Formats: sequence, structure tokens, C-alpha cells
Amino acid sequence: ELYFIALVPDKKLKKELQLIKEDFADKFHSHHALKLPPHITLIPPFKIPLEKEEYLITKLKEVSNNEKPFSIKLSGYGSFKPRVIFIDVKNKKLVAKLFGRIKETLNDLSVEILAEKEDIIPHITIATRDLSREVYKRAWPQYSNRAFKGKFEVKDLVLFRHNGKHWEKVQGSFTFNYKDSED
Repeated sequence: ELYFIALVPDKKLKKELQLIKEDFADKFHSHHALKLPPHITLIPPFKIPLEKEEYLITKLKEVSNNEKPFSIKLSGYGSFKPRVIFIDVKNKKLVAKLFGRIKETLNDLSVEILAEKEDIIPHITIATRDLSREVYKRAWPQYSNRAFKGKFEVKDLVLFRHNGKHWEKVQGSFTFNYKDSED
């Protein structure tokens, strides 16, 4: 089975980001990014057998129980030439550290991450894959200096599974439960 792990903004910000994605899709006929809700990919698509899903869920619960909530700041737009436009994450180090901790857990499960990378560039995708190079060249100048500010509390992880047609959430989310001990 194919899975990925993401950080999903709160409802209000998610709605605002969704409107940006829809506006972009209308203007530039790039609809691929609409297949998923606005999110920050933490672990890109990876394969594990369906029978290991319960073990994966158990491991993600263990990881999330040891995580503290933190804030993510979004500011401005960025791009990966020649076909991706996104909203940029300003405090990337916090996300990168979480990525590292989760990647260690997945290494223990010996999963096959399809686009294996040593580190990640946290972002929220606005347009991808079906954005042609020509359309990118027209669209990017309109977004490169556009302002955007947002912030949300990361309180959990979300696991998505591909069902053969689209991505769907697997059993809710994995809430961060780490508490400092009080003496």
C-alpha cells in the first residue's frame, strides 16, 4: 500500500489556502494540487504492506505521544522550477527535526520511501505536476512577490493512504501529547 504523512493546518487557514489553490487552478488550469487538502508533506509517499498498517499506526502513536505542539509560520510564495508553486514555511527547522524523528521510526519498519531525500523543504503546494513549463513561466511572476502570511499550531500528524483513486485519511490523526513533568 502507498502512504504519506502530513501536517494539516487548522480549518480556517485550510479554507483560506484551499481558495488560493482553487483560484490558481481556475486561472492556470492546473488542478492536480486540488486532489489533496492543503498540507505540509512530512514524509513523502512510501510503501508498506497493508498487514503492517496496524504496526505503523502503533509506531506513529508512540512518536506523536513524545512530541510537543509547535507553531508553523507561513510567509510568501516559493517555487521549484519548472513546475511547482507553493506557500513557504518560514520556520523549517522545527519541521525538519520532526521529519528526522519520524524517518527514524520508518527506518525501523524498513519502509520504501519513493522519493528518498535526506531532508525536506517544508511547503504547502499550490500547483504541481500538471503545471506545464510554459504556464509556470506565466504564473510564477504573478506569485513571486505576492504577500501571504499565516500561522497554525501543529498538534498532530495525519497519515494518508492511497486507495487506488485518491488519498484518504487513515483513522483520524496522531495527537502530540508530550507534557513537561511538573515537580
